[in-house]
Amino acid sequence: MQSPGYSRSLTPQSQVLYVGDGSHAAVRAIAALREQTTFEVSTVTTATAVLDHLEGGTVSCIVCATPLADMDVLTLLDGVRDVSPDVPFVIVSETDDPDVASAVLAYENTDFVRWDGESYRPRQLARRVENAVDRYRANRTANRTTAYFDALVNQAPDAVLTIDAANRIVFANPAVESVFGYAPGELVGEPLTMLVPEHLRQSHIDAFRRYQGTGERTIDWDYVELPGRHREGHEVPLALSFREVTYDGRRLYSAIVRDVTERKRAEDERRLLHATTRSVAAADTFLDGLEATIAEVCDATEWAYGEAWVPSKDRTHLERTDAAYAVSAAYEPFKRVSKRTSFAAGEGLPGRVWERSDPVWMANVAALTPDVFPRTNEAEDVGLKAALGVPVLDGDDIVAVLAFYMPEAKPTDDRLVDIVTTVATELGELMVRKRAEDQLKREKEFTEGALNALPDIFFTLGLDGRIVRWNDEANAVTGYGDDELDGLAPTELFSDDGAERITDAIERIYDSGSARVEADLRTRDGREIAYEFTGALLRDDEGDPLGIAGIGRDVTDRKRRETQLEASREKYRKLVETAPDAVFLVDAETGTIIDTNDAAEQLLGKRREDIVGMHQTALHPPEETDRYRRLFEAHVESGGVIREYEDYYVVRDDGTEVPVEISASIAEIDGRTINQAVFRDITDRKQYEETLAGLRAVTRDLMAAETKTDICDVAVSTVRDILDLHVCGVHLLDADERVLRPAETTAEAEELFDGVPSFAEGEGLAWRVYGSQTPERYDALPERDDVYNADTPVRTEMILPLGEHGVLTAGSTATEEIPEAKFDLAKILAANTEAALDRADRERTIERQRDQLQAELDEVFERIDDGFFALDAEWRFTYVNEQAERLLGADRSALFDGTVWEVLPEIRETEAYDAFHRAVETQNNVSHEEYVAALDAWFEYHAYPSESGLSVYVRDVSDRKRREQRLERQNERLESFASMLAHELRNPLSIAQIYLPTDGDEDETALERVADALDRMEDMIDILLVMTRGVEASIDPELVSLRETANEAWADVASEGGRLDVETDVQVEVERHHLRHLLQNLLQNAVEHGSEDDSAADDGVTIRIGALEDGFYVEDDGDGIPEADRERVFEAGYTTDDVGIGLGLTFITQLAEIYGWERTLTESDEGGARFEFSNVTVVPAADS
Repeated sequence: MQSPGYSRSLTPQSQVLYVGDGSHAAVRAIAALREQTTFEVSTVTTATAVLDHLEGGTVSCIVCATPLADMDVLTLLDGVRDVSPDVPFVIVSETDDPDVASAVLAYENTDFVRWDGESYRPRQLARRVENAVDRYRANRTANRTTAYFDALVNQAPDAVLTIDAANRIVFANPAVESVFGYAPGELVGEPLTMLVPEHLRQSHIDAFRRYQGTGERTIDWDYVELPGRHREGHEVPLALSFREVTYDGRRLYSAIVRDVTERKRAEDERRLLHATTRSVAAADTFLDGLEATIAEVCDATEWAYGEAWVPSKDRTHLERTDAAYAVSAAYEPFKRVSKRTSFAAGEGLPGRVWERSDPVWMANVAALTPDVFPRTNEAEDVGLKAALGVPVLDGDDIVAVLAFYMPEAKPTDDRLVDIVTTVATELGELMVRKRAEDQLKREKEFTEGALNALPDIFFTLGLDGRIVRWNDEANAVTGYGDDELDGLAPTELFSDDGAERITDAIERIYDSGSARVEADLRTRDGREIAYEFTGALLRDDEGDPLGIAGIGRDVTDRKRRETQLEASREKYRKLVETAPDAVFLVDAETGTIIDTNDAAEQLLGKRREDIVGMHQTALHPPEETDRYRRLFEAHVESGGVIREYEDYYVVRDDGTEVPVEISASIAEIDGRTINQAVFRDITDRKQYEETLAGLRAVTRDLMAAETKTDICDVAVSTVRDILDLHVCGVHLLDADERVLRPAETTAEAEELFDGVPSFAEGEGLAWRVYGSQTPERYDALPERDDVYNADTPVRTEMILPLGEHGVLTAGSTATEEIPEAKFDLAKILAANTEAALDRADRERTIERQRDQLQAELDEVFERIDDGFFALDAEWRFTYVNEQAERLLGADRSALFDGTVWEVLPEIRETEAYDAFHRAVETQNNVSHEEYVAALDAWFEYHAYPSESGLSVYVRDVSDRKRREQRLERQNERLESFASMLAHELRNPLSIAQIYLPTDGDEDETALERVADALDRMEDMIDILLVMTRGVEASIDPELVSLRETANEAWADVASEGGRLDVETDVQVEVERHHLRHLLQNLLQNAVEHGSEDDSAADDGVTIRIGALEDGFYVEDDGDGIPEADRERVFEAGYTTDDVGIGLGLTFITQLAEIYGWERTLTESDEGGARFEFSNVTVVPAADS
């Protein structure tokens, strides 16, 4: 494309300036230039005049005849080059001056001509001047053109990249920095793969090499969407178009790159809204809707954790429900804390939302004080910061508050607020629907009771003319059971004559609103009873028929439904293939289009020459000229890159309006301000959004439908009206006969096939799709070998599974293929239809299952000895047997007033709370044993989870636990007793054995030693009894001198080294032999283990005994006891000696427990062991 303003025809006429006198030989050459060229030749005689001409900027060449009268030629040449460095300068000299010639030729764009009489012809000089002018003009045009396109590219709103055959970047415009984060200078010379995500690099290299070798393209070069790699490492969604050019013999490849992050984000948001709508519509309960919605929002957005809060029963505070979702286990601590938290109005994030009834955003909850956000410390611990709370409204009442959190601090994001608010609105609508359904159910139960009390037959007929409702009198009179009457045509209960009259009466009811008829009712056993029947037409709020209600008997003839669901929706239009974007270059001052491209011709349906010269407002609807003029002026005034996402339109040549997305930038090109506007056709996007909106409305219709027939009718109508496929229907599975039967079809399908067929198992493509549960699209349908009917008039068809229910078929007799977008929308419709059919099945069976379950529970669980109760998914009691009522200490009727945590709050603080939740979350059985302080009892729980809740068996095991604890303590004491008995009695017995033989020799000393040994045995027996009986042992304490008792104990300890210092005279309230044995154990332990280093001083270990404020201590300066072993040394059996039994320090612990002392083992100042005994009754010696 040649740019306006830069063609040769628009360039001013070239001017040659001759300087010299008229007598010079070069004058003849100048005359030849005038005659033979279009050049304008001017003549001056002085060098000063030359410089004046140059200031006008119109000189294309200077011819200088030397010598000059007023200036040296080289001086003139210097002056010319200062003003115009590129203008050609030709010097004509009649003399041969090599120095001048050499100096002249050293300049760029200069020439030196030696005019040597007739040997140099004027035409030769003229040709050299003409060539110089042409070169000057060509260079100037090239420079202007290069500057023009450089300005366009460098100021373009989209990134432009050029690579060479080596896959290296050779050019990048400034816009690349906004897309990739790199400045252009950082990219030039680098491989393109630095901008390609790592997982795509090898495929890019392979495709680039294949194209260079074979010319084969693997992607659409006009438009393709691929991810790029940002400088910070994350991926950026991009829209690209490519071109190959050859420049200076090199193959180069250029790409225009646009960041489509915002558009992708908008598409993701639409998908999120659709997914949450489906989840909410498929939910059975309000809590299910909350839980599904929170998970959808967190998975599709930046929220990392979400939770739901509901008002308490008395509406005094908010409580967190079990509906919570975290994308990572790291947020589980915050989730657990929230579960045990409640908020009053205005308190915390949920409480503020509850108080204001509006969304509340907190930029960083971890930075708030607890009075603003009570869980701020917990949020900081797990890394949660920005938060949003929104209300879920039922009319003007708040029924729930949704709260979401993310790990980054962030100011208010209106986009996220709008998304979550929309989701909350969907939840509110679900609440309204569920309440209406519950009310309808209660009304139906009341009506059934009243009708069954009537002495006459009551019946209603549906619009299909079959019996849909009756009372018990109808069964009693006709003799038919419920299964036989359900769906029976009323004419089958009469003879031919009676059937004719019934048919006539039905017609009169539809004509006039009511009718009365007499006919003989034929019972099951063949009897005929004369009955009078009165019927009336039932209508809905809009006056449309619902069916017939009657007293006496039911009436109707088979009728096809007279009305079908009508909806006013815009027909789904075929998506238009996306073309490259249209570009318009507009004069910023006049608003006139000065250039455009091929895509603009396609967009407007006009030739380029018709577009160029138009005013920019002429591109748009004429009634909005002022609006687009203001938009253009705002773009020009801003001077930067602007993207517009509002509703803008262009008008094609045929008058149609096309929606576009506009981005624009301002560029200065050769002193001219240009508005560069890029128009993107967004027709497909608009259509897709409108169709999605239609499907969203259909989803509500599907979920509101009460029967499978109604659901199928909505689905078929949607395919016909919105997807614009008129040959469609729903086939549902007949499970008994394994046949797919038509449940609902369009009139076009009925007429085309003269009755839509059923498909036996294995027949046709319908069974193939049903078996694989995979949607399929078929083109050229009659040519397939596996088609059900080879002569089918349907040419293209898609078949979509509806789960276990059946299939949805939609096709056309036209030959064009079904677009991918339409196929995707059909998948969404099929999924919603399947969810609606699932809901219909569940609602039909739930009542029967609940009654059966209740009967079984009453029968089984009232007979068992254990307590048993059942909880539903919302932690409410559904059953409690008599034993459980007794064990839980609550009236059975009170247990049904709320959740288990509300009616039994003491359980919330026990381990059973976590055990029950773990069972539900993992769906694994849990057994648990725990002491419940509030009930002063031990309970054994066995919890069995299911999809509907939790079954719990509970047993009081308090007696068993007490027996086990007593037996355990007794066994420990007996074991200790046996060990100590053997060890402690060994020494006294050995002494007695030694000295008893000397008794005959009347050795009094020996007898004294035997007596001492026996006394020691008596003390040991007393001490061992204390150890065995524990705190139940009987003691008789007295004030005992600590110093005296320590010296007595020291005398019993082996005195091989060591020294004892008693630094106190206090008396201790204790039995003397108990204190002596305690000190003896400590002193013996210090002597034996205080210093195990052979290099220790000869004096051995030093032991000090002193008083504390409420006790005493025993310490040494030995090696001490490692901190890791300081608790283990008190355990029975702990010893570092091969011959020790490890009971000495165990006795110390038991003795301290008996007297209520606190014992502590630490380190002395010298690094040895220090035993401290506190809470001891001590009395100074003077006070005793």
